[in-house]
Amino acid sequence: GGGFPQANHEVLARIKRARAIVYGPGSLFTSVLPCLILQGVGEAIAGMQSGSLKVLMLNSVPDRETEGMTAADYVQSLVQGLCRYGTLHIPPQSLINTVVVPQDCSVHLDLRSLVALGIKVRKAPCFC
Repeated sequence: GGGFPQANHEVLARIKRARAIVYGPGSLFTSVLPCLILQGVGEAIAGMQSGSLKVLMLNSVPDRETEGMTAADYVQSLVQGLCRYGTLHIPPQSLINTVVVPQDCSVHLDLRSLVALGIKVRKAPCFC
C-alpha cells in the first residue's frame, strides 16, 4: 500500500455509484488532499460511470499553501495526490473533468494548460 491507509469500503462504494464528485475549495495540502490520498479513492473516482461530473471548485484567492500556483497547478496537485504520488497512473481528466472558476478569482487561470489536460472550465459567481 505504500504507507497510505485504506479508505472505508462503504465510502469507496458510494463514490463509484455517484454521478458527480466536487472537490471543494479549501486549504489544498492540509484540508483537501489528506482525504484523497487514501488507498482506493483515486481508483474509485476514475471508475465512476461514464459522463460523471468530477468538479474542482477553484479557490478564489490563493492561501499560504498555494501562493503562486496556477489553476493547472491545483489540478496537477490533486491528480498527484489521487494517484498517491506515483503509485497509480490515471489520466487527469479521469479524476477531474471540470474546473469551476469564481468570477473574482485571483488564481491565474492558465486555460491552455487546462485544455491540454482535457479539463473544461466554467465561470461562476463568487462562492466565497
